[in-house]
Amino acid sequence: MKHQFVGRSNEYSIFDEYYKKDSSQLIVVYGRRRIGKSDFLKQFGKNKTCYYFEGLEMVDTKQQIHHFTKQLIETEGNLSQHLKFENWTSLFYFFKDQLNNKKRKKRIYIVFDELQWMAAGQTKLISLIKYFWDNHWKESNVMLVLCGSIASFMINKVIKSKALYGRINLELKMKGFSPYECSLLLKKRSYLEILKYNIVLGAVPKYLQEIDPRKSFENNIVKLYFTENALMLTEIEKVFYGQFKSPESYRKIVLSLSNGPQTFEDISKKTKIASGGGLKEYLILLENADFIQSVNPINKQGKKSTKYKLIDEHLRFYFKFIYSFEKNIKDGFGEQIFRNKVLPVWKPWLGLSFELFCKKNSDLIARIAGFEDKVIKSGELIGENYQIDIVFERSDNVLVIGEIKFNENLVNSDVISEMEQKIIKLTEDKTCIYNQKPNKIGLNITIERMIIHVAGLEKRLKSSQYFNYEISLEQMYKTE
Repeated sequence: MKHQFVGRSNEYSIFDEYYKKDSSQLIVVYGRRRIGKSDFLKQFGKNKTCYYFEGLEMVDTKQQIHHFTKQLIETEGNLSQHLKFENWTSLFYFFKDQLNNKKRKKRIYIVFDELQWMAAGQTKLISLIKYFWDNHWKESNVMLVLCGSIASFMINKVIKSKALYGRINLELKMKGFSPYECSLLLKKRSYLEILKYNIVLGAVPKYLQEIDPRKSFENNIVKLYFTENALMLTEIEKVFYGQFKSPESYRKIVLSLSNGPQTFEDISKKTKIASGGGLKEYLILLENADFIQSVNPINKQGKKSTKYKLIDEHLRFYFKFIYSFEKNIKDGFGEQIFRNKVLPVWKPWLGLSFELFCKKNSDLIARIAGFEDKVIKSGELIGENYQIDIVFERSDNVLVIGEIKFNENLVNSDVISEMEQKIIKLTEDKTCIYNQKPNKIGLNITIERMIIHVAGLEKRLKSSQYFNYEISLEQMYKTE
């Protein structure tokens, strides 16, 4: 099904700013597979003098050069079909001459996409790009974009490379769609249904584009996960093998975290990956890919309280509901598994997943509430006998305490007593950093209350004006 390009207005504005600068620009774009990097780069190149080159997965340098040459011939339209080059150096000299022959005042937009494949995983091509950038392309009024999806290569071999040190004008990490962009893509569905898709598939454009808007949520999920040749069953392999070197190690870590947040030591013990055996690097790259997140409760300090948690929605759903039944699904029993194993435990899981959705969009929530510019940090707050879903620490000595409710029915006034109990325990918690001198909750720190909900508040609760901030699901999907 063909989809119209939507979203990416922020990325487009950033790119346009650099495109309009007087000097040539070297830009690096990276991000996980399926996040929409290529679609965006092609869209930006429309109505421009554009050269778009894409590397081929799992082929050698000779084939990469041949493919690059074919793309150049197709772009120019007037070159011999028998054009051939033995190495990147001779090809780049020829390409340099093509650029010089343009003699145009307008910017030339060049993209080297899937750079890690184009380079065949080696750094020789990066050094060559450095040479041609310094000696030729930089003077040709170009905007050169180096793009890739393997985080280790793009960060360690490109961004941190000595060859390109001081030459990169912009590093842009492409992330998933915002809730507003998701609503543009799925505009025929309700906000609650879009939320459910985001909870299962995340905000990954390629995944969301697989949704058939003519079918119900359940029908789409069965089609994508619970049929013999379901697209998302094969995607799990591509996630690891197309994104990382040592894919089995990354998979072990993610499987371990699918059971809940863990410390560095816990992960090392469960995966049998020694702390000195690359575990730290694995965790950094998983975090760069937005698969996991290292978190500290907002009221705790120090490395000992740091835990890692799985935040990628597709991986969370897969390891919760698919992993143990994958063989049965491939044998044709997927629909029964969905009805008998998934739906009975679906609602509690949705509630927990909605909390993750809100925490991932905490900046948006702060913007809707009107205090985005005052936030110092946000996160969950955990005490010995209490847990607060989301908290915003502000520069004006205000602590905003948030309650997240997934109820598909209106939230009733019982939530007031729930929150009051948590606040009492918080103010009595002498170990909490917000009760340490010179600060003290109620003395120097003011508490404000927030509720984040899906379906709305009962009239009695709303009229009580107990909450300083009321954030609805509709607001989150309507706010750009």
